[in-house]
Amino acid sequence: MVKLISKSFLIIIASVSLLWFACASYANTEKEVTAYYLTDTASSKYGSLDKLQNLANKITQQGANFNKIVLSFVQPDLEHYQSGSLAGTGLFGYYLAPTSDAATIQTALSNPQAHADFATLTKIIAQLKEAHVHVYIAVGGWAFSCDPKLYAESLKALGKTVPEGQNMCGPADGQYDTFPNPLPTEARPPFENAATPAQANAAYANLVKLAQDLGANGIDIDYEEFWHADLNSYSLSGVLNNKWEIKPTPLTYADYIALLHKYVPHRQLKNNGGVAEGKIDIGNPGLMPDTVNKFEAIVKAIHGNIGESDLKISAALPVVGATPISVLSWSASSEEGGPWYFGNLKGLMYELAFKDETVANYIDSLAVMSYDLAKNDSPTGGSMGLTDQVKYYMDQYRTWLKNSVPHGASISESKKVESATFNLTGKLSFGFEVGRPAYPDATSPNSMPLTKEDMKTILADETSKNIDGMIMWDLFKDKRYDEDVLHHWDSSWSMPVDVLQATCTALKLGENYNCSSTVPANGQTS
Repeated sequence: MVKLISKSFLIIIASVSLLWFACASYANTEKEVTAYYLTDTASSKYGSLDKLQNLANKITQQGANFNKIVLSFVQPDLEHYQSGSLAGTGLFGYYLAPTSDAATIQTALSNPQAHADFATLTKIIAQLKEAHVHVYIAVGGWAFSCDPKLYAESLKALGKTVPEGQNMCGPADGQYDTFPNPLPTEARPPFENAATPAQANAAYANLVKLAQDLGANGIDIDYEEFWHADLNSYSLSGVLNNKWEIKPTPLTYADYIALLHKYVPHRQLKNNGGVAEGKIDIGNPGLMPDTVNKFEAIVKAIHGNIGESDLKISAALPVVGATPISVLSWSASSEEGGPWYFGNLKGLMYELAFKDETVANYIDSLAVMSYDLAKNDSPTGGSMGLTDQVKYYMDQYRTWLKNSVPHGASISESKKVESATFNLTGKLSFGFEVGRPAYPDATSPNSMPLTKEDMKTILADETSKNIDGMIMWDLFKDKRYDEDVLHHWDSSWSMPVDVLQATCTALKLGENYNCSSTVPANGQTS
């Protein structure tokens, strides 16, 4: 705005009017249709800046069939960010390993191309916003939530075989990072990202600064640290089935954790020089208070740095994330909640709301990753197809976190915990993954790709329940992954353009969008 002021007052008025119109039109649109764009190196066929520019141009020409795009993924350990440079951000291949030495860091920061690409990205974001597409940057994701050594330790503690020298996070030459923990040293668990609390807070301040410098509308938190929950877990084996004393109601999260520490004073594992000593009691459920504390601290750190600015926070949440795990016993109907048996982040969002509803409400959009589901891993036993599983998990979010009649938790006379329900203010979105999911393995008969028929059924069911939005992973996955990597595409599967056109129409995005837009065109690679 400083440059505009030096030119003309009329230009300021025109610019402010345009910005107000774009923001106002989005604010009046109740629903969100979100598409993820996986950034990659400059030479990428699908994730380069050139391809993003091409996408923005086509949206400018045709109009958009979605109103939110999420650029993935920013490195969580963003300690070395410098305004005006993509160096060390993780975006578009500008990765810095957490173990980089000073010389490597300096070379990366002085790279002129990183500055040039930052300027290009800023212009593209402005172009997308002019087309009424809100732009978020996503922090984390699987690779940037995975420490190869600690993840391997968690798998071993679960009794799984880890081949010697194999990187269980992904390719041996892949790029990995994890979320630094802003909590003070004395509150940190034994297995953790190596960054100090000061470095962690600097990283989240830089994340917000990056979003502001780019002109983004918000930050998407994609926290997937399964290893953190497992390695720092507590087993409930000694306190289940009504063995706890009755406490006064309402039961708070602090009450519950105090009871936990009274009867279960120690975590299951000890950290001996990075090696996990002990085993995880997989025969009994557990709790992950340290991971809930960390997730809360991350949300608070980001929100605190946003301050009074207009940046929003969204979160890509685990499909099992709404189920209460802070309970004492479970019925077959899961009326009290459900046990956590490790290996995922079950209950993460619920436990955050139970601990501090104010912090949970800092998240403006609850985006449920309702995919990566398997036929043989049905939430209620037996075999459930994709449509039934999505319905089940989304209803869990509606029951526990978007309940129009919220109530507090208590312990009944039978000493069962009656879990609380919440009506969080954040919008609730379900997820579609294009093509074959990343889990289970592509060759598995239990894999459930998104067919066109399944898409129609899920969309009809969710819109009948007044869903707030949909997230799609991702804009070019049909070409980038299913065809280029797996060398297979089934004509019955929904392509990205199918998903966006259908969802845009079903959620009625409005006059600023073109639900018939062919963005991205089938087979588009340039």
